[in-house]
Amino acid sequence: GLYIGYRYYDAKEMPVQFPFGYGLSYTTFEYANPAVSKREFTDVDGLVVSVDVTNTGLVAGAEIVQVYVHDQESTLSRPPKELKGFAKVHLEPGENKRVAFALAARKLAYYHEQRARWVTEPITYRVFVGPSSHAESPLNAEFAVHS
Repeated sequence: GLYIGYRYYDAKEMPVQFPFGYGLSYTTFEYANPAVSKREFTDVDGLVVSVDVTNTGLVAGAEIVQVYVHDQESTLSRPPKELKGFAKVHLEPGENKRVAFALAARKLAYYHEQRARWVTEPITYRVFVGPSSHAESPLNAEFAVHS
């Protein structure tokens, strides 16, 4: 079904020891300056989600930056968060990089059984960016899709 893995635990609001996307590192990372390129777009457009990631530790390391989306008004039952993109960024101590994700409207689509086709609903979505599915997200913004 739809509620497998992290989606199940998110939907049940169950605490987990190691959330989806969690990883250990010899260094630490900080997220800052989140941005969404548009607050509204049509179902043929897209937007860019970006955030600065800084290695705040003393050794070089890699971080997997993850983007999750939640559709707040869907006509069908949807998980609280769905992974829509990720990127691995290698950083030296003190180094900062801007990480950007292109989020096309088709990445928001899901198969609608009654309509027998893929649809992107014209609703409001919330986007989260962080190091895992349960991490406190520095980016927690909304955007709307119009048909």
